[in-house]
Amino acid sequence: MKNTIKSLSVLVLISLLSLTNTQAQNKYAIFIYGFEGSDSSWTGPSIQVPQQWKAEGIITDYVAITYQASQMGNDLGKDTVMNDIGTKMQEKAKNGEWIIVGHSLGGIVARAAYHYLKTTAPYNTLNIKAITTIGTPSQGANPAHLSITGQPGFINVAPQIATFRNLVQDPLTVIHSSVALITSFIDGDALSQLENAPTILDDVFNKLNEYATISENIPAKDVIGRLDAFNPDPKSLIFQINSSQTLKPTHVRSIIGSEKQFTPVRAANEVYEELNTTEVATLSNFKKIRDFYKTNADAWHATNIIYQTPWGGFNFKAAASARKKRDRWKKGLTELNNIDTRWGSIIDAYTYTPYEDVILIPSGTCDGGPGGGPGGVWSIQESVNPDDYTCVNGTLYEIQVIRWYNKIVTKNDGLLTPESCVWDPGSSLTDNPKNHYYDDVPDEGGYNHFELKRYKRNYELKDKDNKIIFSVGDYAPPMRQAAIWIRDEVK
Repeated sequence: MKNTIKSLSVLVLISLLSLTNTQAQNKYAIFIYGFEGSDSSWTGPSIQVPQQWKAEGIITDYVAITYQASQMGNDLGKDTVMNDIGTKMQEKAKNGEWIIVGHSLGGIVARAAYHYLKTTAPYNTLNIKAITTIGTPSQGANPAHLSITGQPGFINVAPQIATFRNLVQDPLTVIHSSVALITSFIDGDALSQLENAPTILDDVFNKLNEYATISENIPAKDVIGRLDAFNPDPKSLIFQINSSQTLKPTHVRSIIGSEKQFTPVRAANEVYEELNTTEVATLSNFKKIRDFYKTNADAWHATNIIYQTPWGGFNFKAAASARKKRDRWKKGLTELNNIDTRWGSIIDAYTYTPYEDVILIPSGTCDGGPGGGPGGVWSIQESVNPDDYTCVNGTLYEIQVIRWYNKIVTKNDGLLTPESCVWDPGSSLTDNPKNHYYDDVPDEGGYNHFELKRYKRNYELKDKDNKIIFSVGDYAPPMRQAAIWIRDEVK
């Protein structure tokens, strides 16, 4: 009997160990959405990355958390989010292998969560194998410094937005009669649609306003904004996740993208799914808008010429009026054609490279030099404090440190610059295994901030020869390659 019980005990123990090992080999993922998103940002009908990864066997199961961006602005709120993440992971599979996946701000939350969970009981027993960030400003988000209401300490972009709106909407009050007639003849609703089309861009700016208002209230610039290279704030999440003291998993992957021409127009599809159209269709509509502006400009230019001929009665006053209307349409067209430049300026799409120089200001006489003897030679290494002085060949110099940033225009994904999304400070976009950059140059390339997290394409794209580049339902490389990495390399 004793031998039987002993045998049964061994069998039960082996079974339990086998079960534990089986579960440990299963991969689970927790998905964290970005700024002012929701759990449906991942699981909603238009994305469904968790469901698709599970269906394909990339992961065994998943959870998605709910949090408010404002919680990350204070220790109590941040700890609440971290504990919620740990609790959900333990409840789902406390012995499973975990991958934390975060989009945008969610990637920063993911990086902060890893350190918190690995250093805080009872979550420190969780087996977290990897972190995947998508469009995450690990080096600080420039838009966090923006204000549309002119808040002190922020970059006021209200004048930029007002200029764009005024220049685009102004000519709509002087539509050329011939253009209106032809447009209405072709399609009775086309004229009203073209007149109202710029309001779509207004909606994009209004959404930016919504985000900016929340950002100002946190304030996000102190939490996820770019760091002051000369005086970084230790309370900043950006400072903390990049600290050498912060724990990081062996397997990390930062997915980074940049979008093609007319970035804000392309991004509008992802922000406003109620538009119920594809990126290609939206770009086609945007071209119609620009053609409408050009046609009006051309029509008023022709009218201007006619008024200066016998057929126009040499009516130079009317010609001058026509030229003014032409110029209004041309200015609007220029704004639409150069919307990327305007948008890049609005979202502060620049890289900021810090520089430092030291100057000596003569401040009197002195004896000797830095070494105590006469004619000492000054060295930068001896002091870079502006309040210090040095003595060189009998002349006393005040040492002053001049610091500045060099601002360089760069690409963006509609919200963030690629350089702000690299995993480590200053790391290369293309020559670092942690960074996976999807450029806008290839025909199949170009990913805006919101499109970057799609697992499958939601529209068809053709080249100039009408050859299909990709179709609806094709895998989107950024998230597909991340899935293969999780499946094959995260061990």
